[in-house]
Amino acid sequence: MQQPKSKLGDLFKERQAIKDHLANTCTIDELSIERLKRRFREALTSATLSRMQQAAIYHELACLVGFQGRYSEVLINMDLSAGLGMDPFAVAFSRAYLALLNGRVMDARQVVSNLNDALPPSSIPLLRAHQAQVGMLGDFMADNSLNNDFQQQALEAKKIILRLGVDDLEITKRLDAACQLIKANVNHPLVAYKLFAKEDEGILYRFMVNASTRRLVELNELVLDMLLDRFDDEIDRELSILVTPWTPGDHRISEEAYRVGVL
Repeated sequence: MQQPKSKLGDLFKERQAIKDHLANTCTIDELSIERLKRRFREALTSATLSRMQQAAIYHELACLVGFQGRYSEVLINMDLSAGLGMDPFAVAFSRAYLALLNGRVMDARQVVSNLNDALPPSSIPLLRAHQAQVGMLGDFMADNSLNNDFQQQALEAKKIILRLGVDDLEITKRLDAACQLIKANVNHPLVAYKLFAKEDEGILYRFMVNASTRRLVELNELVLDMLLDRFDDEIDRELSILVTPWTPGDHRISEEAYRVGVL
């Protein structure tokens, strides 16, 4: 008979497998998610669980409901996890990750803004990636821990922002509006994006959507119309936000920092 830690370890691996399936296929396995949520909730009834084990389970439940687009439940479960003692950096990165999956770019920025270079060195590349994804390009510094292509795009975007003399919060506002609109019109989380920037051409964010060509055209029209209606400033002549077809291997939205193990 398995010991409790072994059983929990199996559940954590199943959650990871669900996330990998989402990242690799851009589809939600609702049945597997619901089954696993039930098993995590059953595990919470055990009187032998430590506080850290409970914290880890609430973290995993937050991820599962986040995959389903139940963002308000993400916040509830993450608060429970944090209250039970989950590592604060792990909570922060996971909050930002799940916010981005659900198009809540401003929420993700608020979390990322409270992180800094005092993080463990191994977490700095993740911080830099999150900064770029939430539009914090003015604060983006050269960093050899990033791959050259990604770093170059971010630094080119920074040049544009500095030339215009605008606060990079303006990028975040537009990303937040566009991503919430996209998420409301697709049946999967926003799992992949690409950033392109060149000083004499502008900044382009492309979010990958698993949909027909016709639907992609419709979504791009919706995004463009919304941006034109809501925003009109100098940065809007330099920034473009589009949806493009999802394909395996696209640059993924930054993953959460914390992979739960057996505690």
